[in-house]
Amino acid sequence: STLPQKFGFVLLPPSISVRPNSGFGVLMPYESVRRELVFAPSSATEEKHKIVCRTTMNKDFVIPVQGVGVTPPLRLSHTLVRFGAISPGEEADQSVYVTNTSRTTWTFEFAP
Repeated sequence: STLPQKFGFVLLPPSISVRPNSGFGVLMPYESVRRELVFAPSSATEEKHKIVCRTTMNKDFVIPVQGVGVTPPLRLSHTLVRFGAISPGEEADQSVYVTNTSRTTWTFEFAP
């Protein structure tokens, strides 16, 4: 068609989102756009879905997607450390615990 086509990714599962504009947009004739699919699993399981991109011409384009949620091998006790107000020349200490949640030995470092 030589008319603009509205499209949208519809009926998405909770673990899949589309950016930008929540997966909705308009295509002019012969135009291409890029959309980013984001996988954010809520548990450490395999997921398989079929997502649908629907147009205003009532055409559905089905895209199979799959992903695997995994448990991170390291867990930190804190995601934020607050030191508060410290006078110049003074020191304050805070502890952060790193826990290995796997059976594998891991090497890690804190980078600035």
